[in-house]
Amino acid sequence: MTISPDELRGRSGPRYRALADAIAAAIADGRLARGAKLPPQRALAERLGVTVGTVGRAYDLGVQRQQLTAHVGRGTFVADAEPGALVHDFMAAQDVPEFDPRHSAMDLRTNQPVSAGYAELARAVPDAFTGPDPAAALLAYPPTAGHARDRAGGAQWLARHGVEARADEVIVTAGAQGGLTMALSVLARPGDTLLAAASSYPHFHDLAGLTGLRRHPVEIDDHGLCPNALDTACRDTGARLLVANLNLHNPTGAVMGEDRRRALVAVARRHDLWIVEDDVYALLLDRRPPALRSLAPERTVYVTSVSKTLAPGLRLGFLVAPPRLHARLLDAQHTLLLGPPTPGAKLFRHWLELGLADRAVRFQRDETRARHALARTVLGPLAPNAAGAGHHLWLRLPGRWRAGALVERLKAADVHVLAGDLFAYGRARVPHALRLSLSGAADRASLERALRLLRHTVEHDARGHEVVA
Repeated sequence: MTISPDELRGRSGPRYRALADAIAAAIADGRLARGAKLPPQRALAERLGVTVGTVGRAYDLGVQRQQLTAHVGRGTFVADAEPGALVHDFMAAQDVPEFDPRHSAMDLRTNQPVSAGYAELARAVPDAFTGPDPAAALLAYPPTAGHARDRAGGAQWLARHGVEARADEVIVTAGAQGGLTMALSVLARPGDTLLAAASSYPHFHDLAGLTGLRRHPVEIDDHGLCPNALDTACRDTGARLLVANLNLHNPTGAVMGEDRRRALVAVARRHDLWIVEDDVYALLLDRRPPALRSLAPERTVYVTSVSKTLAPGLRLGFLVAPPRLHARLLDAQHTLLLGPPTPGAKLFRHWLELGLADRAVRFQRDETRARHALARTVLGPLAPNAAGAGHHLWLRLPGRWRAGALVERLKAADVHVLAGDLFAYGRARVPHALRLSLSGAADRASLERALRLLRHTVEHDARGHEVVA
């Protein structure tokens, strides 16, 4: 192994990704030969001065890229076959039909609306741009907070989430990611500590790293963030900022109840903690507890979008915050983006006025509920006990399975999922789990096929032997 600490210092992004990129470069230039065994994670971590978790995440990312292979009890190796050969060999071993890896209907990696819901929305697109709005309102630079009509549409959308806001309080954003970026740039400075759930959205990890924040995990359980753990984290770190995703938490799917939300608010007030509430999944629930914005409006920046319910391509979101932050957030939006995406906001308003947006949300809610029921039936004893809703499912792995090894086996069968360690925040313990985005499958038949392959793979190894727990 010829990776040195100097190679990591010259690479941007999280350290696990820098290490994965360095390993890829060593494979490409021949320093790591096909079939070569990589060092044990602890040994490499000590050599490079990083955590064992960083090496584990780098190895698993290499497995997902099909550059490495992981074998339970044997270690991690440089892949000795091209992806196409891996697919062919595994499909022959499992005695199932071979699929075209270039056009997978069984990609369960990305949380997004079920694609069948786009049809009715797409048919309404041409008429959206024939209305009375002048061309300048669509094609020129918009006001930093968005046009007045678009902010009014945002206020209507927030009301559907149970968040009351006047149009002049709403800031139109470039998706929830744009809103999160604005909030972090205003509420924190490089070197500050950012608290978040021990398992959190991976791109949020990257955003925290990009803004130079120290990442500190907060323990979670089946009901979401633990208030006592948050209290301890605040006392131990002096942190003043928390990002919270309480409805259909990504990746675990937990929905925090009202009593715990109130306990969380009590901790935040005791430590004068700012909260950024990331609530992109709320409308996929039939009923939801009150938003933190409703319980603690004086310290909550509320962010949502249309990406998980209507169409991610619009890159459209909405933010509402305490009045004392409003001007600073507008300054941040102007610096980062100049303004929000106007054509997408116009299209959204058109869908809202016709009732199409609400119909699309109902379709997504019904379809994802049906897909969770299908998953419970197909996965049987592997399925989580909690009744499912929303786009994703958090599948804890039994026995000796490592997430990276299982991801590789499934990829060879053209089933694509995410390893749980990609969601580990800061120095949190790596979870032995997979996140399955049930909405990512092309249709229910493709989802059923993917889930059957997953269950078969978990219960049997590639040679057909039972995996001993």
